Amino acid sequence: MAGVLVRRSGGRVRGGRLVDERQRAVIIFESGAVGRMLTDGLTRRVERTIRERSLFAHGERIVVGVSGGADSVALLHVLCALRERYDYRVAAAHVNHGLRGDESDAEEAYVRALCERLGTPCFATRVDVSGALAAHGNNLQSAARALRFEAFRAATEAWEAGATALGHHADDQAETVLMRLLRGAGAGGLGGIRFVAEVNGLKLVRPLLRNKKTELEAYCERHGLAPRFDSSNAKRTYFRNAIRLDLLPYIMKLRPGAADSLRRAAELSADEDELLDALASERVREATKREGGAIRAERTAFLEAHIALQRRMIKIILNSLKLDENAIDFAKVERIREAIAADLPTTSEIRTSADTAFRRSYDALEWGPYRRETPKPYRCSFDPAGAEAGEVELPAVGGWIEWRNEAVDRFRPPEAADAFEVWFDADRAPTPWTVRTRAPGDRMDVFGLNGSKSVKDIFVDGKLPKDQREVWPVVTDADGTLLWVPGFRRAAAAPVDDRTKRVVAMRLRFEGNFFD
Repeated sequence: MAGVLVRRSGGRVRGGRLVDERQRAVIIFESGAVGRMLTDGLTRRVERTIRERSLFAHGERIVVGVSGGADSVALLHVLCALRERYDYRVAAAHVNHGLRGDESDAEEAYVRALCERLGTPCFATRVDVSGALAAHGNNLQSAARALRFEAFRAATEAWEAGATALGHHADDQAETVLMRLLRGAGAGGLGGIRFVAEVNGLKLVRPLLRNKKTELEAYCERHGLAPRFDSSNAKRTYFRNAIRLDLLPYIMKLRPGAADSLRRAAELSADEDELLDALASERVREATKREGGAIRAERTAFLEAHIALQRRMIKIILNSLKLDENAIDFAKVERIREAIAADLPTTSEIRTSADTAFRRSYDALEWGPYRRETPKPYRCSFDPAGAEAGEVELPAVGGWIEWRNEAVDRFRPPEAADAFEVWFDADRAPTPWTVRTRAPGDRMDVFGLNGSKSVKDIFVDGKLPKDQREVWPVVTDADGTLLWVPGFRRAAAAPVDDRTKRVVAMRLRFEGNFFD
């Protein structure tokens, strides 16, 4: 395991497995200590949560992530108290990030001594966070978290455990809900920290989500556990710490009990989110198929689902492509959903990461590897004065420009015109006309505006995705004057008025026939 050294203590090795861990728990069981632990209010409440939520199976092998703080120390102690009753096999995993020098080393020594006292095997790990920074965008917390979970995975595999238990508690839950609310999370995000979650194949269980920090601290004091304090938790430079130290206390002054309300809201949201995810997952299984490295589906299968399920289906598919969870934001999901739902255009491509993309081609949808192809410019000329009608095919956007030249007395403008259709005075724009991709410096005198505007700004204002801007068509006359940016704006040139004799009508279409 790169960058991680795992050491174990607190038990003997036999046949590759640590055994007899409970035989070492002598001191803790003296003088009725087990009875006091089992009858402790916190132990009973945690036991009830475990049973109600079916967090652990009878006889389960469990690794507890123990930092040395009150939360994880209380969790380890409670699970050790319950191991005789439920035949749990409990081990501890401690990660020394080495970020606080002697303080980090003292925490490791404390956890080792606590495990020795409890007769619990301890997997102690030292990691090189600074060496992993580059791989995590120089984000210290992300790098530390990744190495921590790598160490938990190694300990879980070594202990042959079915679950890794973490000490997140009710106050952590309230902080998480506030953080996600401020970041604009949906119902899933407002579900906060889950009792059970899977991260890259590692089952994480959090039995303390209904218990407050003060309960855990009081428990540690009652049982003489003397947990350590992490000085970095007092630094307001971290967003979570600012929420914990400033925002949440202020809210509690305004609304006592707000933290409990946030925790309850998270639990309700998480349960409902789990149901919706199950429904969305079922639809994804029915609607998609894997072919090679891509996931394919039919557009109708998405449009038949409720809009809330559509978003979840997209997230599930993106997750299956192993995208970083932080890269799957609402804006990206919504952009894909809108591309699926849109009548026009019928083809599109949206980058979902450096290596993956979503593509729509009419009613066929695909998520898969990004095809790194440089868009090729195109140019096609046509002469609207030399024929009554015609069309210019545009494979790059999956559409066509249809045109028709007719006498003004026969021309009837559509009742519900849009930016995909336009008409010009045939005699005021020299022919032939050209359909091409944009060129650097392209500007157009826009109809209805007192002045010109760059094609780039027209694309930006019209929210045309970047991956479509290099292939989107523009129409010019024989002098190179821009006449039309289909789907967005037309030029002031060659207007149809009472002097017009013949009209050239054009439409950008993706399906059907404009002149039928």
